[in-house]
Amino acid sequence: MRGATDSAGSEGTGLAVMSPPQPPVVQRAERNQTHRGLPTELLREIVLYTFGSYFPELCINPEFDMSWDPILSLLHSSNLLRSIVINILEHALGDVFIDEHTKVLQNYKPAMKELHQVAVILAKEPLDSFLSHPVFIVMTRYHVDCPVSWRARLFHIEYEPLRGDNPSHGNRRPPGWLEMTAKEIEVHPLRLKVPLYIKHGILYPIDRVSALHVSPADLATWLGRMCKAFRNFDPWIHHNSASLVTKIRPDMKITSQTLRVVCTFQVKLRNDLLLGYVLNEEGLPRLSEAQMRECGIHDALSTLRRPTGVQDNDARVAFCKQNREILLYIVAEEEPLLGLSPVEAAGVPDTSNMMYNIGLL
Repeated sequence: MRGATDSAGSEGTGLAVMSPPQPPVVQRAERNQTHRGLPTELLREIVLYTFGSYFPELCINPEFDMSWDPILSLLHSSNLLRSIVINILEHALGDVFIDEHTKVLQNYKPAMKELHQVAVILAKEPLDSFLSHPVFIVMTRYHVDCPVSWRARLFHIEYEPLRGDNPSHGNRRPPGWLEMTAKEIEVHPLRLKVPLYIKHGILYPIDRVSALHVSPADLATWLGRMCKAFRNFDPWIHHNSASLVTKIRPDMKITSQTLRVVCTFQVKLRNDLLLGYVLNEEGLPRLSEAQMRECGIHDALSTLRRPTGVQDNDARVAFCKQNREILLYIVAEEEPLLGLSPVEAAGVPDTSNMMYNIGLL
C-alpha cells in the first residue's frame, strides 16, 4: 500500500444483530461501554448510517463536497467510536483502509480522492477511455480488496453510457472489454467475504444513489425507443385506406405491451426511490426539457391523437387512447414541459392489465 499513518488500536465488532456470537464476558463488557450515554449498539447504527450516506455521494455524485470527512472525525471522537469505525471500514474499504496482516491503518485519504475523481472524470469525459485513465489505473493497482471501490466501478461501467441529455447515448453499449471488466467485478470472490450488514448499510445505498442519478437518462432512453416506434405507426393510424379497422397489427400489440412494462417498471423505480432515498416527490429526478425534446415525445403524442373521421368502434381509437394515456402517465412529473391544454392532459390510465415482465423488453 501507499503507506500507513497510525496503529489500528483495538478492533471493534460488527452490528449487534449481524455480528458473530461472542463470549458472554465480552458481550457484558461491550454493553457497559457508552459514548456520551449512548449504548454501543446504537452507536454502530449511527456510524453505519453515516457511512451509508457518505460513500454513495462520494463515489457517484461529481459535485460532492470533499471537505466532509466523517471517517477522520469519527476516528478521533473516542476510543469506542474509533473501534466501531475500524471494524466497519475494515470490511467496507478493505486494503485501502487497513493492512490485512498487520492491522495497521493505512492513509485512506488518497483512495477517497480517487473514488470521487472517477465520478468527476466520467461526468466530463467519454466512457471509452475509462480504463486507460490514470485514476482508474491507480484504483486497479491499489483498490484490490476494497468493496466500496468495486461497487462504484461496477456502476460506472454499467451505467455511464446512460449519462447525458441525449437519450441516444443509452443505445450505446460499453465496449466488449468494459463489459468483461464489469462481469469480473460482479463475480469477484470479494463479494462473498463482505458481511451482510455492510452490504445493506453501505453497498446497497450506493446502488440506490446510482439509480437516482441515472434514472432520468434511463427513462429518456426507453421513451426515445417507444416514441420512435409509435411514430412509425403514423401512416397506419392516420392514412389507412380501410374504413373500419377491427384488429391491431401484431407488431403494434408488442409495442403497446412493452410500453406497459416500461410504465410499470418506472412506477416501481419511482416508489423505490421515494422509500429508499428521497423523502418527498420534489426530490425525485426529472427529465430536462432537452431530454423531452430529444425523446420525440411531442411527435409520438401527435401520432397517438384520435384519427379523424373514424367510428368509435374502430380499433385505432382505443389503441391511441390507451397508449397516449400511458405515455403521459410515465412523464406525469414533466407534464408542464409539454405545454398541453387541460383537455389534452392525461388522466390515470388503466394499469390493471400491465405485465411486469422485463423479458418482453
